Amino acid sequence: MLFDEDEDLLRAIAPLRKLRMGRILQSVSHIGNDLRALAADAPFPRDRLPGKARLTPEVRAALRKEAGIGGWSMSGAFYGTSSQVALHKKLLKAALADVNAKVIFLTSAS
Repeated sequence: MLFDEDEDLLRAIAPLRKLRMGRILQSVSHIGNDLRALAADAPFPRDRLPGKARLTPEVRAALRKEAGIGGWSMSGAFYGTSSQVALHKKLLKAALADVNAKVIFLTSAS
């Protein structure tokens, strides 16, 4: 899942908690911000910040856009039969319908 802003992730916490408590989300959820994702993919963009030591919000937003990521990302896994996994995916999408989140599912072949 990708969340553009901090508020989007915060709005997702309650519905995700409900799914976790209902054992729909069984795996450990991994949450990371854009800096974590960007740092894993490329060195610090000093060439885009001549004479500056800090990453500006504008350059940070541009780097997110170029990488196709949000301000926050979250990953996890579903377990069970194909019917169970299909149901859990449907429930996750429904739970986040009112949240600005991009839900992406990867298969084992991805």
